Amino acid sequence: MPVALELAVRQILSDVSPAALEKPGRHLTNLYRSERGTLGAGPLTELQALAYVASRMPATYAAIQKVLLTVHDALPSLAPQTLLDVGSGPGTALWASLHEFFSLERLMAIESDQVMRKIGQKIASKSTNDVLIGTVWQCEDLYGARLAPCDLVVASYVMGELSEDFVLTLTQRLWQATRLALIIIEPGTPEGFRRIGHIRTWLLESGAHIVAPCPHDGACPMKEPDWCHFAVRLARSRVHRQLKGGKAPYEDEKYSYVAVSRQSLEHQGARVIRHPFVQPGRVRLDVCTTDGISSELATKKNPERFRQARKLSWGDLWTH
Repeated sequence: MPVALELAVRQILSDVSPAALEKPGRHLTNLYRSERGTLGAGPLTELQALAYVASRMPATYAAIQKVLLTVHDALPSLAPQTLLDVGSGPGTALWASLHEFFSLERLMAIESDQVMRKIGQKIASKSTNDVLIGTVWQCEDLYGARLAPCDLVVASYVMGELSEDFVLTLTQRLWQATRLALIIIEPGTPEGFRRIGHIRTWLLESGAHIVAPCPHDGACPMKEPDWCHFAVRLARSRVHRQLKGGKAPYEDEKYSYVAVSRQSLEHQGARVIRHPFVQPGRVRLDVCTTDGISSELATKKNPERFRQARKLSWGDLWTH
């Protein structure tokens, strides 16, 4: 996370001991592992919301930032002035979006949980960014929330907390509110990818154009039991490790997503969908292309192709 956000979070957490956050933090972790998110927690207590900020916000920020960077690389002309963050939580996507899109002038956030919304507002107030401080917060349930039209609409880690019947209804409303681009992010689990798959199909049928991760607007070639997801590695703080009950100094946040645009774009390249397999003198890449999923081999026989392949990571675009 950026230094300003780390400092803001540290200030928010300074009045509570890590021991007090440990039990609610592990409860929320178990809910996420069961793919229920905060849905099973009901209205959050302040300790539960703070535990979320300490244990989940760093990981979700890392995933959102990675997605935004990928989208901006795929669509460099994207310069949104307004942003709608749906299911904003503590405002994670607000911070990440401002870090990636300097063009943003107005932010709107919808968060139904009053405790989480107040914490998000408090974190934002610690910023020196006037756009972030001036965020318009709506404390409304997504089932009936008013969605103001915005250039960029983001819904991260929220679809899994809604009834399955409502997911496509909300997708429709989000797309109607989208002027330029819509980004939906879910946990990188088989269930999360299944939701993204249904959303992706509906958006394409409604005239949307894929920006990322798919390098095409065709049917998804991924077949069960495999699923399309990506990962970002982030460092864990001491409190983070304590709340997660782990000893590793890092964690890998896995996520699935789809980003679509009102404008069509010419895809160039293939998306790396697994960790590159690197051996002496050769790199094998599993990629998604316009023709489906395939394996690409780069060797020293083609030095330029080999050099590019060695630089690639899971989720990058393979253009050679």
